[in-house]
Amino acid sequence: MAASYNMDDIVVNSIRALFNGVSYGMILVLMSIGLSLVFGLMGVANFAHGEFYALGAYMGFFAFGLTGNFIVAMLASVLAVAAVGGAIEATTIRPLYGRDPLIQIPATFGLAIVMVEVIRYVWGSTSHPFPVPELLSGTYLVGGMAFSTYRSFLIVAGTALTILMWLFLVRTQYGLVIRGAIFDKEMVESMGYRVSRAYTLLFGLGAAYAAIAGVLIAPLFGVFPGMGTQMILLAFIVVILGGMGSFKGPILAGLLIGVLFGFGQMFVGAWAEVVPYALMILVLVYRPRGLFGTKGVFQ
Repeated sequence: MAASYNMDDIVVNSIRALFNGVSYGMILVLMSIGLSLVFGLMGVANFAHGEFYALGAYMGFFAFGLTGNFIVAMLASVLAVAAVGGAIEATTIRPLYGRDPLIQIPATFGLAIVMVEVIRYVWGSTSHPFPVPELLSGTYLVGGMAFSTYRSFLIVAGTALTILMWLFLVRTQYGLVIRGAIFDKEMVESMGYRVSRAYTLLFGLGAAYAAIAGVLIAPLFGVFPGMGTQMILLAFIVVILGGMGSFKGPILAGLLIGVLFGFGQMFVGAWAEVVPYALMILVLVYRPRGLFGTKGVFQ
C-alpha cells in the first residue's frame, strides 16, 4: 500500500513540475526570442537585453500602482520599453553592427550597468511585491489536482505572443526585409528598403518582448534591481542551446530548460541551478551551432 502511495505521489509531483516548468519556460522563450534575433540575425551580443526585462517589470509595477489594471500596466510597460529599445538601437547599438564581439560585449555590458543604476536611482535597491491580478489569482481543479490560474495564463499568453512574432517575421514586409538582409543587405537596400529602420523596429520589438516577460514574471517573484542580470545568463544559454539565427531553437530550448528547472526544483532542490550550464557545455562540445542553428539561415 505504501509503494502505491509513493508512486502516486511521484506522478502528482511530476505533473506539477511539468506544469510549473512549462510556465517558466514560456518566460524564457519570450525573453530569448528578441535576444536570438538581435544576436543571431543582427550580429550583436546584447548584454543589456536583460535590463529591458527588468525595466519592463519596473514600468509595469509603476503603471499598475497608478491604474490598478494589469492589462493597462502591461501595455504601458511594453510601449515604453519598446521606445527606449528603439532609441538605444539608433544611438548606441547601430554603430556596433559588424564590429568585433570584443567591442560589442563591453559596450553592451556597460550599457546594462548604466540601466541597472538608473533603475536603482528611480525605484531604490529593495525588492517590491507585484500582486497577482485578481481575475487570474487562485487555482482550478483538473482530475482532482489544483493548478495555478496565473501560471496557466503565462502558458497561453506566451504561446500567443510567440505565434505573433513568427507571423511578423514571415508574413509582414518588415519581416521579409529583415530576413532578406541576413543574406544580402546591399541588395535589399538597392530595392528601396531601409534596412536600418527595419533593424530599429526589430530591436524595439525584441525589447518589448523582454519587457512583457518581465511584467508577466513579476507577480510570481516580485521586482528587484538584479533581476535582469539574473535572467540574461539564462537567456544566452537558451539562445546558444537553440542555435543563433534560429526561431524554433530558442522556443524548444527555453521550454526544455524551464521543464528541467521545474523537475529539478521539485526533486533535487538547489542542484537545479547547475543543469542549464551543464547542458550548454554538452551542446557546445558536440554541436557548436546549437540544436537548430545553421549559419546564415533563418529557421
